[in-house]
Amino acid sequence: MSKYCTNCGKSLDSDATFCTECGSTYDSSYKDDKPKARIDKTLILPAIGLVLSNSAPLVGLIISIIAFKKSDKYEGRGRAIALSGIISASIWLLCIIAYIIIIVIGVRKELGY
Repeated sequence: MSKYCTNCGKSLDSDATFCTECGSTYDSSYKDDKPKARIDKTLILPAIGLVLSNSAPLVGLIISIIAFKKSDKYEGRGRAIALSGIISASIWLLCIIAYIIIIVIGVRKELGY
């Protein structure tokens, strides 16, 4: 079985005393199994808000605002992603509103109002 560094995940020789990638010394933190990737659950809501901000801006804006407010509880994790979602959704909503205003003005001119 191979050893893997729990600091950086690099595969190590069985007789290694330190990691050649990150320099960590050999101790009980080296495991015989490859470390599994972990999903940071605090980033799920901000990521959903960011994705939805481009396809459903109003829903994305609401979710991003909720994620932004919750980021304080998680020591600021996800704040930048949530802020990106807020900005992106806001820009999309402003474009939609401007488009609707332009259409209404054009229709009014065409009808002579």
